[in-house]
Amino acid sequence: MWLHLFPFSLPALLLLAGMGCNDYSFGKGDGNLAETGLFTPGDSASPGDSADNPGDSDDPGDPYDEDTGDPSGDPSDGPPGTILEGDCPEGTVATFDSDEIYVLSWDPTVATGVLSTDYSGWYNVYDYSIAESGSSQTNESAYFRITNAASSEGKPYWSNCEDEWVVQDADNDGFPSDSRIYIGTFWLEAGANTLYMYHYCVLYRDGYCPEFHITDDSSSTCDSDGANSVHFEGEGLCLVSAD
Repeated sequence: MWLHLFPFSLPALLLLAGMGCNDYSFGKGDGNLAETGLFTPGDSASPGDSADNPGDSDDPGDPYDEDTGDPSGDPSDGPPGTILEGDCPEGTVATFDSDEIYVLSWDPTVATGVLSTDYSGWYNVYDYSIAESGSSQTNESAYFRITNAASSEGKPYWSNCEDEWVVQDADNDGFPSDSRIYIGTFWLEAGANTLYMYHYCVLYRDGYCPEFHITDDSSSTCDSDGANSVHFEGEGLCLVSAD
């Protein structure tokens, strides 16, 4: 599958120039959900059904729930494995409007981009490892929402932390740079969809899902000043149909 990438704007290029993964400068604020505008876990919600209560469907052949107008249906087999084995399947066109977006443990904790595809449906979404700093940053974890006209809240179908699917830092002991990691199962509309990437540390500091917090290195916890940078790369984007 070939990806067609859109160039950064000049200001974005200037911002990224000279920024190494371990060299981000940021301000340590309160970093809570209300301050950052993050979606609050557990709020009302469709279509992001939890793994314990996957989407109810009045008609499995109809992608929309009759009562809410939100996507429903039944992605098969539960959430896939963490790592995509082999190459990205051919046949599904997926593009991202940025070479890369990133978030940090404190600021910025939210980043967005536009993901486009040709066909509506439930997709397992993958990207190259969102963590890249090895054992020097041990909480490079994040979660995602993808919104569109049919899915206004953009929740993942499967969840492991309230209504979210947290992608835990996978490279603390090394991770193949060309491997793709599962970031969630989402309803995508044909055309443009808005992808939001949120840093997990904000969830942790608001009292959610401490089981994902790694405390081996006190300088890299979510309570420390560590950057814990998380990245989403347009080049690594891969969609696999979940229908």
